[in-house]
Amino acid sequence: MDKNNKALPSNPVQVLSRRKSFASGDRLFFYLLTGMLFTLCACTTAPPEKLDQLINKSLRSNNDISEEEWKEISTYVQAEKDKLKTYIDDTGKPDGAKLRKYIMDFAGRRRNTTAPPIIYEASEATDPNSLPNFNIYIENSMSMDGYVNGNTDFEAAITKLMVLIKNYAGQEKVHINFINSKVYPAKEVDITNFARKLEPRSVEYNVGGKDRGVSDLNNVFKTVLDSTGKNISILISDCIYSLGKGTDTEGKLNIQKSLTMDAFLSKLKTENLATICLKLESGFSGLYYDKDNKPTPLANINRPYYIWLMGPMKMIEQFYSKIDPGKELEGYKNNFVLYPSIEGRDPFYTVLKETNKIGNFKPGRGNREFVHDIEDVSYSAGNLQFTVAVDMSKIPVDKTYFDNKSNYKLTDGFTLLAIEKPDRQKISQRDWVGLEGSTATHLLTIQTTSKTTLQDVSIELLRQIPSWVNSSSSKEDANILSPPVTAQTFGLSALIEGVNDAYNTHSPRQQSFYKVTIHIKK
Repeated sequence: MDKNNKALPSNPVQVLSRRKSFASGDRLFFYLLTGMLFTLCACTTAPPEKLDQLINKSLRSNNDISEEEWKEISTYVQAEKDKLKTYIDDTGKPDGAKLRKYIMDFAGRRRNTTAPPIIYEASEATDPNSLPNFNIYIENSMSMDGYVNGNTDFEAAITKLMVLIKNYAGQEKVHINFINSKVYPAKEVDITNFARKLEPRSVEYNVGGKDRGVSDLNNVFKTVLDSTGKNISILISDCIYSLGKGTDTEGKLNIQKSLTMDAFLSKLKTENLATICLKLESGFSGLYYDKDNKPTPLANINRPYYIWLMGPMKMIEQFYSKIDPGKELEGYKNNFVLYPSIEGRDPFYTVLKETNKIGNFKPGRGNREFVHDIEDVSYSAGNLQFTVAVDMSKIPVDKTYFDNKSNYKLTDGFTLLAIEKPDRQKISQRDWVGLEGSTATHLLTIQTTSKTTLQDVSIELLRQIPSWVNSSSSKEDANILSPPVTAQTFGLSALIEGVNDAYNTHSPRQQSFYKVTIHIKK
């Protein structure tokens, strides 16, 4: 080959640096090569492909979309909104619901993966300076008449809830509906006057005619869930499944449970839905309809009912933290909180140096203010025992949940002996000095007798259905006048399990509210 006619180097920069001038054929090849490279680069960075790259990068790291990753994705969509109009709402901002659906569809095309949890701020879904609408649905099927017959705690609680919402968001944000087989917007929207209309015979309450006969609970939930999105929906109901006459109650309840799971899971796929179920009690005077739709008259007997709050997680968190309906409402008993994402919520914790101590240990080197590591461990009479102070104030559960040892999981070989509130009389003076300014809400005393397999100990607060659900539920309600059935809700366990299964399926890795670890060295 002629030395003046060498093969073109593959790097365009090298081509430009050649001292010899190009022959016409060389120039043509160079321009073609440069054009191909430019086209290739343009294709790989075009908005749709770049969007897929960002999503894929996030999913590959931990099969989730963190808050930071969500911001990166939505910021990119905003910057390329002219080319990604599909994911832009009417205000010119990223449409959270459509973008989340695209991410879920993208994730669904990957092999052997589960639906990824998406963590994001409410400000990504709505204007942070605005407050949501509150769509309130009061079930008014005939099974509910007994709660509004006379002046009851039900009426008092509903009125108080509406007052709290009005004070929080304003009268114009409160939208009241009755729901049975259909939705009937309330004509009277003034909260003070509305409370007086909650009577079985009032024109305002008694809407729906034949529709009031039997309501399908799962259809009710679907209707209410459809009204969420950028709003908070509230359902007030006795939450009793209507199974129809016949046997095989267990089988029918399992079918209803699956339908409940489907209703919530469908919503979780497109929205960052949080759900809070409040259990309340009220006097009931009217006809109780059992699972076979057989009526039994009850006179001023306390019966449970439920208030469900559903909406974007940040909105629910903000509203519930500022209002805390559980403390405000007459007849309140318990709650169950379900959040789609609970990551990044590990609490403050520290090992106390002296309180309830058996054996000896020293704080690990570098543990000056808070102790997460202990070393130089020795046993006393075969036991090692210490207490961990934990701040559980931000965990979204009923306060009684913390007192149940079965809600905790410890590393094998360790036992949770006691759960207590910080009490100056029971804490050593040295520990109290360091603890007094902390946010600790509970003291967990831990023991191990296993010397040969001494290891780090992890403490988890499991995310599971609280015990009150099972004790509040019945599978047979024909004898409604017989305790404990009188104070129970037919099929409640199946209902709550259906909702819980939806959240577990959506976020399978989030089996605990937190996990903290104490590192132990001999």
